[in-house]
Amino acid sequence: YDYLKENKLLTKVNSFEDLKILLKSNSDNFCVIIDSFRIDMNELRETISHFDYYLALPGVVMPLSHNLIEALSVGSIPIIHEEYAQLMIPNLKHMHNAIVYNNIEDLPDKIKLAYNLDDKVLSKMKNNASKYYQENLSVSAVVDKITSKEYDLMYLLAEHGSVGILKNALSKN
Repeated sequence: YDYLKENKLLTKVNSFEDLKILLKSNSDNFCVIIDSFRIDMNELRETISHFDYYLALPGVVMPLSHNLIEALSVGSIPIIHEEYAQLMIPNLKHMHNAIVYNNIEDLPDKIKLAYNLDDKVLSKMKNNASKYYQENLSVSAVVDKITSKEYDLMYLLAEHGSVGILKNALSKN
């Protein structure tokens, strides 16, 4: 956040109403980080769908954030760190279905790259992001992978509370 602010890449938005006004304006090439208000889960995907890109930062407690999946589900192209992109199976690919940055110093250049993409490239990448979601992260794709027995071992990603609940339930059985 501080690095983006220092590089004058952030647009401050103080409320959901301010965000709605910004989205209805003719403004372009702005980066918003929501830190002073929350977007109701019922409005999150719709709100994300107004953005061509989604700055996909890893979760605080667990590395995989649900916001990345929601962004992909609406065809918003993730701008994502290379290690985070490699957590996805299959990996998200730079200039195919994501814009991948290598380190914090590389991030401003990748944001500027995103702002300057040709409309054809942008459209193709948005379609690829949406296709990635449909083929790998949609409910039907996940169920197909689980039931295919393609994998010998699966890991459950869950935060503190749900992990504790799961451990307690398993220890009672």
